[in-house]
Amino acid sequence: MSAATTTAAMPLTPVASTERVELIDMLRGFALLGILTVNFWGSSGESVRRLDQVINDILDIAVSASFYPLFSFLFGLGFAVQWQRARARGAAVAWVYSRRMLALFLIGAFHAIVIWYGDILVMYAICGAWLVLLHRLSDRWLLGIAAVLLAVSVWPPATTGLLHRIGGERAAETAMLMNSATNERSRIQNDVANRYELDPDASQAAAFTSSMASRWDLFKFMVRALLSRTAIVNDIPGFFLIGFVVGRRRILQEAARHRKGLAWAAGVGLTLAVAGAVTVYVVEPGSLVLTALAQTANDNGATMFYIAGISLGVTFVPAIARAFRLFAPAGRIGLTNYLLQSIAMTVVFSHYGLSLTRPSTAIWLAINLAFFFFIQIPLSAWYVQRFRFGPAEWLWRSMTYGVMQPMRLDKPVGVPVSA
Repeated sequence: MSAATTTAAMPLTPVASTERVELIDMLRGFALLGILTVNFWGSSGESVRRLDQVINDILDIAVSASFYPLFSFLFGLGFAVQWQRARARGAAVAWVYSRRMLALFLIGAFHAIVIWYGDILVMYAICGAWLVLLHRLSDRWLLGIAAVLLAVSVWPPATTGLLHRIGGERAAETAMLMNSATNERSRIQNDVANRYELDPDASQAAAFTSSMASRWDLFKFMVRALLSRTAIVNDIPGFFLIGFVVGRRRILQEAARHRKGLAWAAGVGLTLAVAGAVTVYVVEPGSLVLTALAQTANDNGATMFYIAGISLGVTFVPAIARAFRLFAPAGRIGLTNYLLQSIAMTVVFSHYGLSLTRPSTAIWLAINLAFFFFIQIPLSAWYVQRFRFGPAEWLWRSMTYGVMQPMRLDKPVGVPVSA
């Protein structure tokens, strides 16, 4: 039997620990910290209002809309890694990846309906179809499509209005009425959920039931929107495609070879981020379109700077590499940690949980940092030394490949084998 035949017969399996790129895990772990901060962000309190305002401004500039693009970029890059492994084995990736997206959709649906409304997994699962459909195109075509998607997402009202007008006056009127009805229904559901949340005499069961009904309504609205023609306004597929191109060119996997390109990207990203922030917070233009452009430059520029800057630092500066290596275990089980963040914060602050009062921004940020650095990072480091996958990753991969994946490592990492 030839080597080619043997390679073609090799099944596609999950990425082994020896095949992982540590830089990607570092970036994913870093993104988890940003997503935790964005998802659970306190409101200003009377006692520390000035401090809260300063922290709010800093988070708006550096965090608020920069980490979901980073996570989306890494999602596309991860598909590139899977695609390259499949090609090396002579296996077809499209069917496996489609099953992977279906499994992610089911996990995301459970998260969005039962745990917390701020889910991103369902959106990733649906938008992931872009990668399946377009991954065979050249890098130039993929980057061109990504540029169009990012451009039309800068000012959503204009793009949405144009799409409705293309369908004619009746289509535009129907879309407006449907959106109004959906928004009103969501508002009523949220009012009911909030009533139970704010009522100290409401039972935990009533609070949970009303909150889940509200999340179910929001989930249906999100799925309909993602399956409609207005889904083109979403910039997430654009970041998927950029991440896929970067992964296919092995830029982060071989960061040392791409030092000049990464330095250029870091410089451009930082320039865009600073220029956008100055325009929004100092110049304060009266034009909504100009403000939207400046905010996009700030957000996407910061994302570009984080990716390129961290990649350079980790590759060429040992002290930075040691610092960011702390994030790698959390990034290896990113899906589990993402769900754990939602579960923990919901249990602590919801009325059907411990019902603690929502803190000010400063205190909430401190809670997020403490939870991430003193719980998630140590727990992740302990866990990945003993198990191949996080619980959520294990479920995701088992559903994808249709086979129960082995969980426990034969020997904990770092433990010497006895003679």
